[in-house]
Amino acid sequence: MRSGSLQAHALRYAGSSLLVSLAGFVSFPILTRTLSVAEYGALSWISSALTLLVVLGKLGLQHALLRFHAEVEAGRHGVTQGQYLSTVLFGQLWG
Repeated sequence: MRSGSLQAHALRYAGSSLLVSLAGFVSFPILTRTLSVAEYGALSWISSALTLLVVLGKLGLQHALLRFHAEVEAGRHGVTQGQYLSTVLFGQLWG
């Protein structure tokens, strides 16, 4: 597989997702044994709140930027590459 192929990218993303899932699978029994019910409830509440904040912070910006980048490259917008990159930078700072 060449480094830029779809399969190589898919394997990288699948591997990293698998590692994150494995870390959660391993840490779950450890956390349930070491934390009290109140502490575990607080941890769950904070985790849920952070997930909601990430969803609200992104608002689909990553998908919009990918689509917009393709349109800028195709010349369908009167936007320069510098304007596009400033939008990406602002989105990263905002989210």
